[in-house]
Amino acid sequence: MKKNTPYIIFLVLLCYSACDKIEPPYTENNTQIPERSVLIEKFTGHKCSNCPEATRKLKELKEFYGEHLIPITIHPGNLIEFTSMDDNYPYNFTTNSSDTIAEDMGANFLPLGSINRINGGISNRCFTKEEWSTEINKLLYDSDGNPLPRNINFEIQSTFNEKNRELTIQTNFNFSNISDENYNLCILIAEDGIIAPQIDGT
Repeated sequence: MKKNTPYIIFLVLLCYSACDKIEPPYTENNTQIPERSVLIEKFTGHKCSNCPEATRKLKELKEFYGEHLIPITIHPGNLIEFTSMDDNYPYNFTTNSSDTIAEDMGANFLPLGSINRINGGISNRCFTKEEWSTEINKLLYDSDGNPLPRNINFEIQSTFNEKNRELTIQTNFNFSNISDENYNLCILIAEDGIIAPQIDGT
């Protein structure tokens, strides 16, 4: 037995030295299903070389949180170096509303994302992709990992009249917890089938 001892120690040290160092933020597999939902508005542009990496991060978060994460992509027109059109990028994805939202949130460079439009982050109400996971988790769970209770219950019904191309949206909501805070109702219609050129990295 004593002859094998050095080899066992060497094997343990080898296994220990082969472990990868995990950098924060750390992802925990929380088995508790969230009660709330979180809206993330990602500000992007087709000439933003770092934006596809942010999109991949957003897809990972969507897979992790499922229907409890609502992602929307917004192209701010005031950042023309990222969203302007030319022969290679012939589509204009900016709108007046996207400009207003980006300005209100403080999206002064790309990529950034607002999370439930809460205050904080690197610019007014915008967070970098490295901060998204932490901020989303704080809005869904308390410090012990328990799901935070939902404050508002929503019901949304929509009907579309194809003859006159009129969309009618009806919303009903009630408060689960009495609150003195002011709330605003914002209804967004998003396109989900856009295929167009995009710079990815270099």
